[in-house]
Amino acid sequence: MGGSPLVAFKLYVDTLVETGFFRLIYSGQSSTYTVNTITDNLTTGVTYRFVLVASNMFGDSEMSEEIRIAIGSLPLAPDAPVKVESASSLTSITVQWN
Repeated sequence: MGGSPLVAFKLYVDTLVETGFFRLIYSGQSSTYTVNTITDNLTTGVTYRFVLVASNMFGDSEMSEEIRIAIGSLPLAPDAPVKVESASSLTSITVQWN
């Protein structure tokens, strides 16, 4: 980058289905960015590739090595525990999960 200070970053994303079609999801000065499934239009069950480009007064860098991330859904809530009356006492409670 010619020894010039970094002035901006660009974060790109694509899916493995659309290999090579990177979409810009962030461009700015911050070196941190939180990817959000709602605002960045990401879908659960899909694997995404992310690459980063840094910019200085001489222009943009090459794309970084890619990182692949699969967006998962939240797990289902577990069943509520059930008290086992026959195994409980005045000083202890036994529970089980179905």
